[in-house]
Amino acid sequence: MIFYRIGYDKIFILNKAIRNNNEIIEALSIKIKFKLFNKSTNKEIIFESSLDKTEEKSIGKIRTTFITSKNTYHSLKDIYLCEFVKCSIKNSDLKIEIINEEFLDKNNFRIEYEIVNYQKETLENNILIPKVITKKEFYDILNKNIKNFNNLDNENAQTSGFYTYPIES
Repeated sequence: MIFYRIGYDKIFILNKAIRNNNEIIEALSIKIKFKLFNKSTNKEIIFESSLDKTEEKSIGKIRTTFITSKNTYHSLKDIYLCEFVKCSIKNSDLKIEIINEEFLDKNNFRIEYEIVNYQKETLENNILIPKVITKKEFYDILNKNIKNFNNLDNENAQTSGFYTYPIES
């Protein structure tokens, strides 16, 4: 049995690639690790797998509705932790906020998160390569190029990767 926490990358896209110290930077990203808690007990909810591998897990389902010209249909949609955190760039600052709190409250959940690392996405041989950088370097690149990050994609950064963090038993 494997026990783990879940994390995601959030990527901030540049309008135009920048050259920085002989590198071509296409984007910046952060890796976020989540902790999910039961609000009543204040106990952490962890994920488990009986397989030799970890996998992304849903924390619940919501009903969705779609309408055709003939009928209205309802279906259940899985909900994932990445849907509860909005990452954006506002005035040279990285903003992270918990969203969809109604679902969290209704299901007695609370979320905590931490930024595990900061990355720059560099272009090498037409492939984006993530490189871990310091928080200072992240903000230096961001501040020097803030107008280049001003786009709709960065109003709610895209989730570009899924990670698991094993919990020692």
